[in-house]
Amino acid sequence: MGEKRSGRVYEFTPGKKRKLKSLDYVSPEKKELLRKREQAKRDKSVFYVGVGILLLLVVIITIFRLR
Repeated sequence: MGEKRSGRVYEFTPGKKRKLKSLDYVSPEKKELLRKREQAKRDKSVFYVGVGILLLLVVIITIFRLR
């Protein structure tokens, strides 16, 4: 057991697969999914801007009513 052995150690990562070549191909399903995600993100931000403007309008009307 006192002797030293030399050898190579290969890292094994199960989530990482070796690819022969890298292609820039994106499937139509993935393109559609990405487009839907972007649209949902835009819709959400527009909704929050609308709610903010509505709340601001309510506050302004309330201030003028109290005077």
